Amino acid sequence: MQAIIAKEKAEFPALSTVLEILADVLEIPAEDLAALPEDADLADKGMDSLRYVQFVVAAEDRFSIEIRDDDLLVSKPETVGTLCSMLRTYFQPDQPGVPAAESAAPGCGNGEDMADEEG
Repeated sequence: MQAIIAKEKAEFPALSTVLEILADVLEIPAEDLAALPEDADLADKGMDSLRYVQFVVAAEDRFSIEIRDDDLLVSKPETVGTLCSMLRTYFQPDQPGVPAAESAAPGCGNGEDMADEEG
């Protein structure tokens, strides 16, 4: 059982999961967010500093992670791509000599949902 949990934590959650969280925070349908280009400015959809904090809290709860203070800077461009890249750093193994943020590829992965455990 422990190995399954460790494997699930090592895998990055799917784009659809991130879009679900964003849809809840922004109070718009996930389909509208899915239709946006990865580099579309989320401010146009209502993302502001308060909603960014709400997104961070929801992501921490959903993925059982703790977002670093450096990632709480709201001055970063807020796009689906940048949010996914930031979250991806919490699910990739560290690579020697390469900060996790630099080793992360853009986007949220292959689009497959990992099993969510409700509890």
